[in-house]
Amino acid sequence: MGYDRTPLTEQVSKVKFPQNLKGVVPSPDEIREKLRNGQDPVEVSIYKWEKIIHAIEVRSKKDTLTYNAFITQWRSFCGYETCALCLDSISRLHKTKANISSKTEKCSVCSLAKIDRCIDEDSTFKQIENHFQTPFNRDNKDKFTEVLLLLLNKMVQNLASLKGR
Repeated sequence: MGYDRTPLTEQVSKVKFPQNLKGVVPSPDEIREKLRNGQDPVEVSIYKWEKIIHAIEVRSKKDTLTYNAFITQWRSFCGYETCALCLDSISRLHKTKANISSKTEKCSVCSLAKIDRCIDEDSTFKQIENHFQTPFNRDNKDKFTEVLLLLLNKMVQNLASLKGR
């Protein structure tokens, strides 16, 4: 089964974005709107991850239950639906009428994939995704957050290295 042929920048997110995350982290619709308005996908991606870093820094100071709820909600929206580079790649492939039949096809035109392909097991994105599976409680919340922020900042650095390429 292939991807929906409608460019993702034109699709409406199928998953309802939680009201309490609006304005805190970028929604799929916000990312799509920025791309439709012609903003650079690298800049939009940096914006996304910087907003997430800020949200983590703020939310990590709250009680563990509140922080855990935020992490649980947010991790559902950190993938390709809010990745400007994925959305841009799929849109560009769609314009060439390329058959997008697998997740890896979009990576063939993604600038980040040239240095850190998100679907690879050792990628920064996979490390972030895997880190979310790490249970935490009030005793290890600070360490969990420290590692998460290191990974998120590495993602921003990788994206920043793409500017001007």
